[in-house]
Amino acid sequence: MPNIVRRQPISRIVTFVLVLALAALMGAAAIPAPSAAMTGAKAAAQTQAPPALVESVPAPGATWDGSPVRLVFDRAMAPDAAAQLTIAPALAGEAAVDDNAVIFTPTDTPAPGQRYVFTLAAKATDADGVPLGRDVTVAVVAAAPLEVTSTQPSDGVTDIGIDTPIMVIFNRPIVPLTGVDGQAALPQPLAIDPPVDGTGEWVNTSIYAFTPANGLAGGTEYSVTVADVTAADGTTLAAPVTFSFTTAAPMVTGIEPSEPMASPDSIVHVFFSQPMDHASTEAAFSMAPDNGDAPVAGAFSWEDDDRTLVFTPADPLAFGVSYAVTVAADAHPASRQGNLADAATFDVNIVALPMVTSTTPVDGATGVPTDRTVTVQFNVPLSYTTVLPNIAVSPLLTTTRVYSYYNEYLNEVTLNWFMEANTPYTVTVGADIADPYGNTLGEETVIRFTTGDHPPYTRINLDRFTHFSAATSPTVSAYYRNMDTLTVDLYRLPLDALYAVAGVNQWEVWQNYMVPDAD
Repeated sequence: MPNIVRRQPISRIVTFVLVLALAALMGAAAIPAPSAAMTGAKAAAQTQAPPALVESVPAPGATWDGSPVRLVFDRAMAPDAAAQLTIAPALAGEAAVDDNAVIFTPTDTPAPGQRYVFTLAAKATDADGVPLGRDVTVAVVAAAPLEVTSTQPSDGVTDIGIDTPIMVIFNRPIVPLTGVDGQAALPQPLAIDPPVDGTGEWVNTSIYAFTPANGLAGGTEYSVTVADVTAADGTTLAAPVTFSFTTAAPMVTGIEPSEPMASPDSIVHVFFSQPMDHASTEAAFSMAPDNGDAPVAGAFSWEDDDRTLVFTPADPLAFGVSYAVTVAADAHPASRQGNLADAATFDVNIVALPMVTSTTPVDGATGVPTDRTVTVQFNVPLSYTTVLPNIAVSPLLTTTRVYSYYNEYLNEVTLNWFMEANTPYTVTVGADIADPYGNTLGEETVIRFTTGDHPPYTRINLDRFTHFSAATSPTVSAYYRNMDTLTVDLYRLPLDALYAVAGVNQWEVWQNYMVPDAD
């Protein structure tokens, strides 16, 4: 195939050249030749990019300590650019240009904590006259003095728990972030009076917490001073900061034994809310019987880091006696500062000697129903093995269906047998029944009673549901006891009632069955 070369028509080419030539001639005629000055600064201003801020000192958002503020650009700035700098809120000072930096030097002290905005207007130019083209803004915050903004506990508070840590919070970072291993090298800013053993740590860069090793002393006023602290930015406290608080006084939180029938061998435990001073607390303790006898003698010991006083009586406590255990208010906490918040008194009730408190039926009762259960109630728990062998019934029971049981939770004996009607019975509770400590009743308790007649009773000898033949005369037998007459009524059941008593749920229906209305 032959090569084909496409060419523009000559007429179009000529026209294009003529038009361009004509435009060039017209431009040359209308625009005068530029002078040397125009080809200098003005031409450069039209072609160069606007100045750019490369650095500010302090940096945007940083804390400002009141030293000169520098806005540094990527080129030298025009001397009159300083006149385009404004500060909000207004602050007295002097602005100047130093090569590529616009500098503001305050003549007044910035207000602590105040946010200042430095704005260089868009029409400020560089040394070649190139304008910024837009406002350049830098905001900084005037430095506030180093302060303690919060403490725990607060100054002047009372009744502080002895396990409360002591904490101070500063308004700016004091230490750098560090791991546990780096804590030892950090400053310990607290001085505590009276001194307390413990461990301090920086929770973060501006929060310090001190944890007492063995708690604070109860009922004690503490003074804490924060001094000689230098922040990470070099600022220091204007003056030491001191706060004080008072810990709670100790109190009695409980006592053992607290059950209503304590053992005569009981050891008394008194529980306190905080460690106590041995000597003063033991002197404040007393245990006295309510019968007027002398206070109980015994020995003291301590448990639970001096929070529990243990008193062991020298001799067993008396049966059936109530003892008042008292801790007077002049007991001191372990610090020996302050006293017990309030005196405390508790009763310790020692189990009584065993005795019969009631019987059913009572001695001498007559007309006792033959189905009555005989019960004997005691005042205290008994030794199980001594109870039933020491209970006798006369006349001698011939039936083998005798139910007897001692309930150790209710301190009660239960006897049940088929009693004969109109028969005298005697139940003897033996004197040798004993409690767990070996104390016996010491004397018999005799219950004499006479039964009455058997209660009336009847039962028709029919299943719940049956049928009879209409061709015969049905005969139904009935059981009865102590009844002169037996009246039987016959009712016609509606079909729905019949279906119910003969249906799948007939047990439940019969359980709740009511005779229908005769009408």
